[in-house]
Amino acid sequence: MSLCRKLKKGGLIPSFRKPSMMQLAPLRDGPDVSWLSKCRVGDNQGNEGACGVFAIANWAEIMFGKEIIDMQCLDLYANTIKKLGRADEGLTFKEAFDACSGAGWLPGKTEIKQVGDLSEMINQPLLFGVKVNGTMDHVNEDGCLDHSDAAQRSPVRGYHALCSPAHGTISSIDDIMKWVYIEQSWGLNWGWNGIGIMSEDLFKVICSEIHIIV
Repeated sequence: MSLCRKLKKGGLIPSFRKPSMMQLAPLRDGPDVSWLSKCRVGDNQGNEGACGVFAIANWAEIMFGKEIIDMQCLDLYANTIKKLGRADEGLTFKEAFDACSGAGWLPGKTEIKQVGDLSEMINQPLLFGVKVNGTMDHVNEDGCLDHSDAAQRSPVRGYHALCSPAHGTISSIDDIMKWVYIEQSWGLNWGWNGIGIMSEDLFKVICSEIHIIV
């Protein structure tokens, strides 16, 4: 995982401002576009397929300064699945958006739209649909996903929704590669307190869709 060997040295990884709130402080040396200072980390969806709701809740926390706790996300997900008459099999982005909008988490927002690239990051964090494979299994303590060829070629076990709060080059890493951050919903023990980072090249391998909220 040598791609991310310099993360801590360059001050890339932020520290908590208020540990009880688990809120990230601004980066000293970070990517070109960053919403990390407004992230609230530590979400854990457990064994529920609630990732779409958690991803949009993360988006709402960043954009509106809300604090949406795990139980609110899990309850909303369970109620939505029940209304749809489905088993615990996850929600589409549109279904998750409708549920979160109905819960009042997205004031003034009327739709979720798929986009083709990362350019909208300057206006808002992005929502990703990603393939889950070995790249997310051995994330190091700095939050770097597994970039090995074996991990990238490993079988896809499912699909996952998450929020991306930052993207760009990082001056503390001596190359011109661009990096993509993700805010995960798998608990504080995943990555760096629930935050992950991958190269733009790996992002292109595992990302299957990008969405914004308008």
